[in-house]
Amino acid sequence: MRIRLGTLLSLIVACYLAFMPSRLIALDIDGTLLNSSLQILPSTHQALLRASQRGHHIVLASSRPPRSVSTIAQELGVPSTVSISLGGAYVFEDNKILLEHPLAEQIAIGVIELARDRALHVSLYSGQEWFVESDDKWVDLEAKVVSFSPKVISDLIDNTNKVHKLLIMGEAENILAFQQELHQSKWPLDAVLSKPVYCEVTATGVSKAEAIEQVAKHFGLGLHDVIAFGDGENDLSMIRAAGVGVAMGNAMPSVKEVAKMVTQSNDEDGIALALTQLGVFDA
Repeated sequence: MRIRLGTLLSLIVACYLAFMPSRLIALDIDGTLLNSSLQILPSTHQALLRASQRGHHIVLASSRPPRSVSTIAQELGVPSTVSISLGGAYVFEDNKILLEHPLAEQIAIGVIELARDRALHVSLYSGQEWFVESDDKWVDLEAKVVSFSPKVISDLIDNTNKVHKLLIMGEAENILAFQQELHQSKWPLDAVLSKPVYCEVTATGVSKAEAIEQVAKHFGLGLHDVIAFGDGENDLSMIRAAGVGVAMGNAMPSVKEVAKMVTQSNDEDGIALALTQLGVFDA
């Protein structure tokens, strides 16, 4: 029986794809998946679509709230049923919570009171909800990023029974001093900078790395199967932990130092270039 060349090639490709090991491609959103205009580059979209078609798992890993991560996942338009939000404190699949690590209530209250004393803005994230005590320029900045507005309440401390993240915002020098003060407090929490003006506060041990490890297990994979992309201080843990940690060209120096690869920036097709170089799909 004679087999046409085209049919034979198709069979070879099908067999290759069937046995090619799948990878988990974890992507930070701001400064990584999105460019400076908060858009997904066409090259990024096409690269991730091709990777998904080859059996790789695309997972978003962000400090954004769940509602915002879901919106970006829908915009990306590739099969990705598991999302990591709030820096790893809240992991979900569709409407099902897979993993959550709230702050201890007394710690949350302590952070809020300290931020108030320092005249810094406080945003409280609990599951799908975002709470603030008043509208200000920091709320406007965050709302523009996440594409929805918070609920304004009289006292955040009334809603500290399940806090997944506190976002403290202010001028860069004040935020750095606040982060250092939290570190000196020895409270059981993690405080990292996602931007110079953003201090993200979560329960101790919460990280994108820990969440990525659990999501990898969900797919029957290990951390050595993970390719992780990031740019900020809150991406350090997953960049270190991943089999291949990739720093964007626009990443903080500390991220580039621990990455196994540094690609172009989020405005310069960095994700597509890295995935091509790593052989995730044909160039």
